[in-house]
Amino acid sequence: MSWTTRLGATRLVILTRRHAIKPPRPTAWHLFLSGLLANRTERIFAQTEWPELCPIRWSLPGGWLVVMPRCNEVTARSVWPSEPERTEDHLPDDLYERLVEHDDYRVPAENKLFSWGWYAGRLVAVDYGSPEAIEERMRC
Repeated sequence: MSWTTRLGATRLVILTRRHAIKPPRPTAWHLFLSGLLANRTERIFAQTEWPELCPIRWSLPGGWLVVMPRCNEVTARSVWPSEPERTEDHLPDDLYERLVEHDDYRVPAENKLFSWGWYAGRLVAVDYGSPEAIEERMRC
């Protein structure tokens, strides 16, 4: 099996041909704890089944591991195919707003290209949630 790794802020991302496997980063205690929390947060939001979120296929309790389907990377070229000279690292503001703002919910994802992926022909958040977003969701 071939695979590659990427380092996120709090998690290691292991990309196989079909999956993105996200364990917490073991390099420092605070990063490890934050990675556990990030995985737990994604699991909570994935249960909403909002179409803008990449689904979680499998996870371990406590945030030890999250497995998502592998998405195609969002690049400036995939967002602006007719303008290859563009180098932005974020989605156009109007597209981002359409993806995250809804009448009855708000998708908790940052406007960074690497927070999004192409899955089943649509843009989905691949890195989503925060403790603040969970608190806000619980108040609604």
